[in-house]
Amino acid sequence: MATGSSNRAGILSGPSLKPILLFYQKCSAVAAALCVKVISKLHKGCLLYEEWKRDNRPTFKPWLYPEQSCLPLLNTMDIVAMKYSTTCADLLGEANATEDQVADMVES
Repeated sequence: MATGSSNRAGILSGPSLKPILLFYQKCSAVAAALCVKVISKLHKGCLLYEEWKRDNRPTFKPWLYPEQSCLPLLNTMDIVAMKYSTTCADLLGEANATEDQVADMVES
């Protein structure tokens, strides 16, 4: 077992862990601030939704009425094929790309 005293959370403390703990605390503070902003924007959007929906196709609800959906239906065989694909490059159709083609894509 490593030397050092335990703090309340059960994590060993010591001079080598201080930078890690400071980093963790900073990340937690940033994440908390970000969550507050996201929740406040989501709340504001929810409050304005009823008014927005009255002006924007109020009867259009494809999640309730699938016949309103204009998206194509998924082919289950395509999904099964993606499950067994070996790489992301295969899924994106880039498996046969050359280094020159990749370099041209990066430059543009």
